[in-house]
Amino acid sequence: MPARESRFNVWRRQTHAFSHIFCDGVCRQIGYKFRTGFVQQALIKNSNVKVVCTTDDPVDDLQYHKLLQESETENGFKVLPAFRPDKVLNIQNKEYADYVHKLATVSGVSIQNFSDLVSAVRNRIEYFHERGGRLSDHALDTFTYAEAAPQQLDAIVEKALSQEALSLNEINQYHTALLIELMHIYHEKGWVMQYHIHAYRNLNGPMFEKLGPDTGYDALNDRCIAESYGKLFARAENEDIIPKTILYSLNPNDWLPLVTMMGCFQKDTVQKLQLGCAWWFNDTRSGMRRQLEMFAEESLLPNFVGMLTDSRSFLSYPRHEYFRRVLCELFGEWAERGQIPEDEEQIGKIIEDIAYHNAYRYFGFFE
Repeated sequence: MPARESRFNVWRRQTHAFSHIFCDGVCRQIGYKFRTGFVQQALIKNSNVKVVCTTDDPVDDLQYHKLLQESETENGFKVLPAFRPDKVLNIQNKEYADYVHKLATVSGVSIQNFSDLVSAVRNRIEYFHERGGRLSDHALDTFTYAEAAPQQLDAIVEKALSQEALSLNEINQYHTALLIELMHIYHEKGWVMQYHIHAYRNLNGPMFEKLGPDTGYDALNDRCIAESYGKLFARAENEDIIPKTILYSLNPNDWLPLVTMMGCFQKDTVQKLQLGCAWWFNDTRSGMRRQLEMFAEESLLPNFVGMLTDSRSFLSYPRHEYFRRVLCELFGEWAERGQIPEDEEQIGKIIEDIAYHNAYRYFGFFE
């Protein structure tokens, strides 16, 4: 069988037999690559990556982004912050009061009520924007729309800062109001807002106590989402504050409600609202195909911004190649069946746009 080259430029021969000797040889060669300069920046550069977005808390000082910005021309790629305000939103968590104190210190805003909180968050978004930040990311595992008057929101924040227990309705009212305020700021700054929906986190209590969060004990949720998200975006549309938005759901049963809801609010820019790529448990060949088919049947797939490397791993870039192979496979099948014109030039342009150009234009990292 012919030899093939891997991501590490390590040559190997395809055979029907696999031995420890073969494995040890490959491992030694890869180890040598890492010891002789095949470090993180080289992995990024050799993968032809143009932008890496990190996940950053609003109170982060982003000092390393400043250092990386100084070597941006030499590196050949950008490293930009992405705003992840989960700790601001999660008013139900016992750490909330301590976190708000940190936010007040970093922003220079004394936080006594809801309006103060929004001012502090705006301050940090401005800080991120000055350092190249152009998108946010939210873990909205569950969300229930609930409106509240300004004085009610002030009372909710005051209770939380005093570490008093909040009702479920108060928590929902706070989430709704803060999301609306964030949408307003994102729209104003021209940012992209991302929601990651329906993870069912930390199911195994003993293992959570032993290892903490994000250690492999999460699952998929199946609550109803259409009505609450529909109300949120309808209110935002009434105020003309919907930013560019990507909605990812871990539950594939949510994709049709989400993509049809998005169709009600498309305006201003090409495919302003997008159905995010197949994520986490759906990040497989079959999951990617289902997501692509849903987008194609209910929206405009040629405008899709493509694959996300969500694992934040330097070795996860081949996921983009895998996605592109699935994408090409699907378009090829459609052309063979006569569902789309068998026009190689036209199909090739669509594939290139989904693989690269759409994201380049949509996110505005180079503007």
